[in-house]
Amino acid sequence: ALEIERSFRPACLRLAIATAFNNDADAAMRALDRAVELGGEDAGYLEYLAIARGRLGHRSEAIEAAERLESPSSGGKAAPPWARARAWASAGRTDSAVACLEEAFQVRSSSMPFLGVTPVFDEIRSCPAVQDLMRRVGVD
Repeated sequence: ALEIERSFRPACLRLAIATAFNNDADAAMRALDRAVELGGEDAGYLEYLAIARGRLGHRSEAIEAAERLESPSSGGKAAPPWARARAWASAGRTDSAVACLEEAFQVRSSSMPFLGVTPVFDEIRSCPAVQDLMRRVGVD
């Protein structure tokens, strides 16, 4: 996608976590820097920053990004619960991630069917509360 459109921000964000999951910190940060250039530090950026930094072992930075996601944006709304859950899971905060997943379930987030396969939830998927959510969603 970036070969076709270098300024396609969603591809920059996804490249950041793909390279972070491949333990390439430099590439992940370059992709995040490009995403900031294209759209600033909005909720989408903060979600992906938390995921990348958490995956790369920088938990305090992941926690900071996740905390910023909890604050209402200039539009008066906090980030969606699924985004916050991904950030908290990446930051190593299982309880916060589960609370956000429960909220995502309650608001019928269209992302919930992906709970069983989203890599950022690998470390918490065996948690009884996550197992219960997966059962309720129908992805156990």
